[in-house]
Amino acid sequence: MFSNGNRAIGQEELRLLRLEANQPIFPEDFADTISGSMALREDEKNLMAAYLRRPKSKRVNYTLNRIDSPMYPALAKVAEQEWRRVTEDKDSTRPMKRPRSERSAEDVKEDLVRDADIEIIRSQRELRTCLGNAFLSCCPTLRRRGSGRPQKMVAQLPDSLSENTMVLNSKRFTRVVLYAPGKGSPMKNAIICEADPSDLIAMREKNGNAYTGFRESKAKRGDSAPARDVIGYVTIGGFSLTRGSGIGNGVVSVNSLRRLVGKGAVIPNGRRKGVETGGIIVLFRNVSSLHYRPALIRVVP
Repeated sequence: MFSNGNRAIGQEELRLLRLEANQPIFPEDFADTISGSMALREDEKNLMAAYLRRPKSKRVNYTLNRIDSPMYPALAKVAEQEWRRVTEDKDSTRPMKRPRSERSAEDVKEDLVRDADIEIIRSQRELRTCLGNAFLSCCPTLRRRGSGRPQKMVAQLPDSLSENTMVLNSKRFTRVVLYAPGKGSPMKNAIICEADPSDLIAMREKNGNAYTGFRESKAKRGDSAPARDVIGYVTIGGFSLTRGSGIGNGVVSVNSLRRLVGKGAVIPNGRRKGVETGGIIVLFRNVSSLHYRPALIRVVP
């Protein structure tokens, strides 16, 4: 936003206001558009140039931190993992057929999801079409209040969608608002991970906010994948002055929301001391950190 060498003032303050108001921010929340993707790629080049200007002793080793894409939200890779998960589960439930042969490099390339294939759902009607009414009845959203009992609806989730819909949903993401009730604030390009049952048990034992998360071990040769499944990315984040805790915008896979709700990782919507509470329990980890922090996400549509 330059004109004749002049730059408009107040842009950073406007972004913070939109973050506090849970509004989308360009280009971070528009990675599925051509202009948004181009702007994010340009930001990636600038971040890489700044990274390379640092002395080697001052550079963060993202490989040791098990961060695959520290400067760009790799949604295509998340979509590919979701696609493989759906197809493998589908093949495991079918009757035995001829064994799957080794695929060639050309076949593998055809399966890879490109950035142009990513779709971010921004309306409740589209989300209802993708996931069904049963899911939205027990999924905390940003616009609906009240303390429901989602545990009663969990049993209806597994069989409510067809296999073809699950495959199509592997490339679909939805916008979420992320709240960090404990230590740590989500920052840009932080990974959003699926909480394991062991994480949920530890959170219950330590009464939620006292749970600080576990520490990721540094990567070894041949093993650089994170310990938790990546389901999305934080597009922009920081510290909220109105809530007194970390806050961020992000995108997560549509299919991962169903898995989290099926696990019972849901806190019903409510209100405490004038602040809305409730959401789906996830973990996030910043690109320069090894600590997984608990957080609650609420679907924006």
